[in-house]
Amino acid sequence: MGVNIFRYKIMAFMVSAGIAGLAGAFFAQYVTFIDPTSFASDQSTLVLIMVIFGGIGSLPGSVTGAVVLTLVPELLRGLMEYRMLIYGGVLVFMMLVRPEGLLGKMNFKHIRQQCSAAADDGKGGS
Repeated sequence: MGVNIFRYKIMAFMVSAGIAGLAGAFFAQYVTFIDPTSFASDQSTLVLIMVIFGGIGSLPGSVTGAVVLTLVPELLRGLMEYRMLIYGGVLVFMMLVRPEGLLGKMNFKHIRQQCSAAADDGKGGS
């Protein structure tokens, strides 16, 4: 169809690498010390769990998953040594109950259109 797929793949890789580099710079400034142990497998697993919990194909779902799984340890501060066990249980529960995630298959554009149509109908059309 005339679209240079290789070019767009390279551009996407370059943009994502730039964003990752910028995020790394902000992280280094925030922490003020970079150490390889800062990037342990627990952190990677935690981020993956947040994305799966919220919904892989949904940006609002991923943000919601991150907020919920950040607040839960604060509420269960006495059980911190069981944190990963609780996260694993929550993840298995979510996969059984709602495999697409918390907000996985929600069509926010459709919901917005329905709300605006309902608001227009409620104004009265005489």
